[in-house]
Amino acid sequence: MPEDLDPGRLAELRRQLEALQKKLEIVTNKETRAEVRYAIARLQWQLGLISDAEFHQIEAFYESFTYEWC
Repeated sequence: MPEDLDPGRLAELRRQLEALQKKLEIVTNKETRAEVRYAIARLQWQLGLISDAEFHQIEAFYESFTYEWC
């Protein structure tokens, strides 16, 4: 997937990923941490760092986790 992206977009996705990873280090609220982890997984998937199957597994966990909070 990353080879389909222009270099500027690729750099932006990597910057966002780095920022979210730093945010995860300071966030303590469980719901917020779940949201940040899901956003990280989405970016990793867009960058080709995780497979479709891995992303869908994380997505399913996130949805089940956030469903409990509703």
